[in-house]
Amino acid sequence: MTIKEANNKLEKIDHDIEYWLREKEIELSNVLPKALDTTKEVVKGGRRVDRFAKYVTEVEPIDKELNKLYAIKRNLEEYIEKELHRLGKYREVEQLIVYYKEQCLENYTWLQIAQKVYYSKEQCQRIYKKWKRERNI
Repeated sequence: MTIKEANNKLEKIDHDIEYWLREKEIELSNVLPKALDTTKEVVKGGRRVDRFAKYVTEVEPIDKELNKLYAIKRNLEEYIEKELHRLGKYREVEQLIVYYKEQCLENYTWLQIAQKVYYSKEQCQRIYKKWKRERNI
């Protein structure tokens, strides 16, 4: 997984967390007293419902989903941090090649990257292969 893909996943998880937090807030608003509502609570079947118990049962799956999303987010953040630390071990030219290939928003070809760092196309590919530890790139 590239750093760019990890950042995209991290952004998606942030949006999912915001969604579930809003859902939890909506459920909480059903439990809180309503100051402007002067009508009585409508009860079907002649029995009253414990709003707080209903809130707890409806929020439990939301909390499980939030915990899962927070764990994934923490894992992705650690991955990105370790990749950037690993990237910092290489020379400046190697960092530029990896930046242009993975992190930059524009999709550069190998020829364009080679022109930017003043290396040959094959040398740029070799450096990137060494960094990724893969054979076919």
